[in-house]
Amino acid sequence: MWKKLLRPFGKYTQAADITERLLSENEIHTHSQVLLSMSEAVSFIDSDHRILFTNPSFNVMFRYRAGELIGQHITILNAASPEENGRIASEIHSSIAQTGYWEGEFQNIRKDGTRFYTKARITALEGITGIAYISVQEDITQRKATEDALRASEARLSLIFNLRPDIKALLRVEADNSFVFEVVNQAFRSLIHRAFPYSPRVITGKELIAFLRECRVPEDDIVFEVASYQNLIKTSKPIAYDDRMTSSAVPMVLEVTKVPILDAERQCTHILFSARDVTSARQAQEALHQSEARLHNLSQRLIQAQEDERRHIGRELHDQIGQLLTGLRLSIGALERKPVDELPEAILAPQQIIDDVIRQLRALTHSLHPSILDNLGLGPALEQLFNQYERQTGIRVNWTQEGLVPPCPFPPDVRIAAYRIVQEALTNVARYAGVEEANAETVFSENRLHIVISDSGRGFASSAVLASNEGMGLVGIRERVNALEGELYIKSEPGQGTIIQVTLSCG
Repeated sequence: MWKKLLRPFGKYTQAADITERLLSENEIHTHSQVLLSMSEAVSFIDSDHRILFTNPSFNVMFRYRAGELIGQHITILNAASPEENGRIASEIHSSIAQTGYWEGEFQNIRKDGTRFYTKARITALEGITGIAYISVQEDITQRKATEDALRASEARLSLIFNLRPDIKALLRVEADNSFVFEVVNQAFRSLIHRAFPYSPRVITGKELIAFLRECRVPEDDIVFEVASYQNLIKTSKPIAYDDRMTSSAVPMVLEVTKVPILDAERQCTHILFSARDVTSARQAQEALHQSEARLHNLSQRLIQAQEDERRHIGRELHDQIGQLLTGLRLSIGALERKPVDELPEAILAPQQIIDDVIRQLRALTHSLHPSILDNLGLGPALEQLFNQYERQTGIRVNWTQEGLVPPCPFPPDVRIAAYRIVQEALTNVARYAGVEEANAETVFSENRLHIVISDSGRGFASSAVLASNEGMGLVGIRERVNALEGELYIKSEPGQGTIIQVTLSCG
């Protein structure tokens, strides 16, 4: 009986408790004039679920004529499903039994079929004729629509916040110009928990300064951050900058944008924080700048090396071959004055000079590009290089090799690069190491060529030398290895010798 009686007929009703004024049906009629004048929709329902009374405000709200609802079953006004009906009836019964009244929201249906929401307060009265129920209702349809629109707007905002990969947070500006996190997306939460292990799990609702202190951000950084937000209130202009988060657990670079949101009176009510993790991009830019600087430096050095090589070739041609040819000319001139019977013996001197010219030209062309490298391969070319190096410098090369037995499938660019790398590494040994012997190891295995040149000499600070692009030999080795996408490892410290390891792919 109780559940049937309390089937919902309305939603959202604000009631004035008139229980003490209505003690019987006679008293209800006595105070009818008061009820008729109330702006709230008031109705009485008997224990048979029939409507006893509706005031004019009720009739207008439900769009019925005066008296048209009297005697009608309350379910005529009910828009809820039977299941929802039962749930609400049980809730009303429990609440009235405990407190004497029930308050809640209902969805109703008008005579024309339109649905609307009310807020209701229901009170049970026991009179002469039995139990009656008084309902006072207030139409909250517009308020519900506004609340639903607000929730939908917040849902869309949350969706936009979380769909975009950008790190976003919306901060509310309080009356004292403090800032409170109102909305943050998942990317923002992930960033904070990664950068600051001690950050609170819940961020929304946190005041900015208190939040930053919980994250253990240094006070100087907090002062700077808060000042940037306060400046937005003053200027109402967006700002953008790179934030190098040096105080975070994971150093990173954020591209930050802060945009003030103004109301109709152009007062700043919110600030939208947006950021992108550009650490990799900035590192790539820095690496590119360093690479460009190295390339520029290398280009200048290559030009200088070319000029030095031209001067060297010029000197060789002038000092060696030029002198030999001058001597040859003088010898041939002397032949004109020799008796015929002395010519065979006199010709020996010019022939010797011609042999010397040929030898010098061969040595010069070998220094420019050893033909043995193309004709016999890398192994014989390196052996010839080591022998010539020992004759010229007095430094013995202890060479061990594996897999260089001709023919080796080395592409031409790998062959010449390997040869020059060994040549440049040994040149550095002769110039700087101060040793009587060096070690060379070459291994060809699994289509990869491994080269190791080492000595136990003076050594140097390899990282500093490479960073400064000093030392043409090392820079040249690095550039040759990079050009072939190979691997380079240099280990050296002052007084501890030097190891240069190179791996080149021959595929």
